[in-house]
Amino acid sequence: SDMFLLPLDPNHMLLDNYDSGAQDFEVYRVGKDGMPTLNTQEQASSGDENLTLEVVEVDNVEDFLEAIQPGATIKMKPGYYNLSDYIEKIWSEQGEEWNQKHPYVELYECWDGGIEVAIQDVQDLSIFADLEGAVVTELVVETRAGSVLNFEDCNNIFLHGLTMGHTQDGACDSSVISFLNTSNVYLTAM
Repeated sequence: SDMFLLPLDPNHMLLDNYDSGAQDFEVYRVGKDGMPTLNTQEQASSGDENLTLEVVEVDNVEDFLEAIQPGATIKMKPGYYNLSDYIEKIWSEQGEEWNQKHPYVELYECWDGGIEVAIQDVQDLSIFADLEGAVVTELVVETRAGSVLNFEDCNNIFLHGLTMGHTQDGACDSSVISFLNTSNVYLTAM
């Protein structure tokens, strides 16, 4: 009776007992009896695609970007994730080559020379913070002209417990999160 549901769709949702003090999330689906059923390694059908609903734990920017795909559930370990440190290095070394190898994540240059991340053509994506103790999970970029995360042509996006922003003080020249042609977005705090 102390359970609260944060639905994305019947085959991909997160369930957490907020009253228990436990901070772990698990991926569930709606079972045949209408009740939540644990779904960590099972297959679920969403449209014409079969999605593996396992939780991927990440503790660095590279692993985070590599984990982004349709149906992904990404649990970010507590810490400070400076996206700019990684993506600017990758862009200077690989540029468009990196983009060609990553169909769901694109890097591109902002007007101020900084690099942005665009998550594209993804559905049923969950990104949430591992809420261990009082440690924050923070995603930042150094450019003031770019968003921390851009979502383009996406559907069913769930972001929970993340702190996001720009590293430079003062007014920003762009949003922190941008959504273009994206629907069913769920933003929740801790």
